[in-house]
Amino acid sequence: KNHSALLSDKEPKAELTDQGESRHSLRTKLLISFLLVSLMPLALLAYLDVKASRKALAGQAFQALSAAASQSSVRLDAFIDSNLETIDAESKLPALRQYLSLSKDQRSDAANTTQILNILNSFVTKNPVFICSYALLNAKGASLVDTEAGMVVRDLSERSYFREAMLTGLPWVSAVEFSNENASAYLYFSAPVTHQNGRTVGVLRAKYSAAVLQQILMKDTGLAGDLSFPILLDERDLILGYAGLPHAAAEDLRFSPLSTLSAGEIAALKDKRRLPLSWKERELTGFGQLAEALSSSESLLTFTLDAPDGGTMAASVARMSANPWRIVFVVPQKVFLAPVRSQIKKMLVF
Repeated sequence: KNHSALLSDKEPKAELTDQGESRHSLRTKLLISFLLVSLMPLALLAYLDVKASRKALAGQAFQALSAAASQSSVRLDAFIDSNLETIDAESKLPALRQYLSLSKDQRSDAANTTQILNILNSFVTKNPVFICSYALLNAKGASLVDTEAGMVVRDLSERSYFREAMLTGLPWVSAVEFSNENASAYLYFSAPVTHQNGRTVGVLRAKYSAAVLQQILMKDTGLAGDLSFPILLDERDLILGYAGLPHAAAEDLRFSPLSTLSAGEIAALKDKRRLPLSWKERELTGFGQLAEALSSSESLLTFTLDAPDGGTMAASVARMSANPWRIVFVVPQKVFLAPVRSQIKKMLVF
């Protein structure tokens, strides 16, 4: 009886202990559930805030890249516009129209020709590194005076810089054209020379080495951050300038098309001096995606593409106003998004 009584006395205490532990466990579960319910909206808000901030910061980064592309295109436009204005002013020099109005016998006077040659040579001194020559053509396209030896009395009536200046009566800039003599690339500026009665009596022409375009592009290297650089493309997506490599290495890329050309396209470009006669197509690696992106949408401004080294590049396109060329500004995405990652990290810490 005593043993039974002892057991009966202990059983209520055990039940009380179990009930206490059960209530404690229930309170813990309720507290955890409450915390989860309370924190989940905060976590969701934090996630959405980080996501929105990342999107906004990436948008700002793309805007900065677009600004770099625009600035590079403005620099090239300024170069072309400045040279058009200059040659237009030079073409109005009275001595030029007076010389073109002389008879053939009068022009044979060495004194008259020497005077014009001295004037043209003074024009060359503006930029002797990149200006190869100046020439004065008559209304039939014959080169009467040229600062480049051996180029006088040549029929240049079929050249675009002569025809366009005569046809429009306005200063003109050519596409990049290749010489059939030395396969070098040149950029031509021209302007009509008019008589006082308004009649066009000839054309003044300046011949620039196309290397000047590469030199201008190199000034904008790093404009959108470390390792960023511009690429200059013409309307046929021929690479006119590539600032991502040293000058010697970039020579292998310049004047190459982004995508494969047909035999007919190659022949047409050579006929227009847009490719040298000796040009042979070679496959460019790492440019297929760029060509595809540029052809997919005329209104495309920013995009990403795979880099030859296996990484990803961010790119932005800006169109020039002086001619139908485009600037593509590119930067490795790891560099491009570095400020975004840094800002997100700070947000998460705080």
